[in-house]
Amino acid sequence: MHRLTGVVIRRYQDLDTWKLTEAFKDEIHRIVLGSPEARHDLRYRGQILDAANRPSSDVAEGFMRFSPGDFARFLDYAVGSVAETERRLHDGIKVQYFPESRCREAFQLARRCTAAIISLKRSQVRYRAECRERDREARRQQTQRRRTRRT
Repeated sequence: MHRLTGVVIRRYQDLDTWKLTEAFKDEIHRIVLGSPEARHDLRYRGQILDAANRPSSDVAEGFMRFSPGDFARFLDYAVGSVAETERRLHDGIKVQYFPESRCREAFQLARRCTAAIISLKRSQVRYRAECRERDREARRQQTQRRRTRRT
């Protein structure tokens, strides 16, 4: 269970960010597997599909760590994987595996994924800072109660 901007999310599948990364992955698969040239270039196909599969996995894994700091770290990985996938998509255009026009939706989804991941990461960084401050305050109050009992 995670707190995100006042809302409690119990499953990573309920995160809009995860849904976007899944849509991005599906679009990349559609483009690559729809191109005979890309489909038959096993090295290229493996690299781009592996990169496309990682963002949603990173979001899910980070969520399941139940730690805002760990979640933020995995969201960093997810942003990097979106960027890697975009780069490999550009490579596919360059070697004429598919036209740029076929990739517009994927590039749009990549921008949306990146923005959503960064926003989610910021919320986790803020939440982590709030948790730390709350913990410090609780320790301070506990120390003060001990001192009061001694006197």
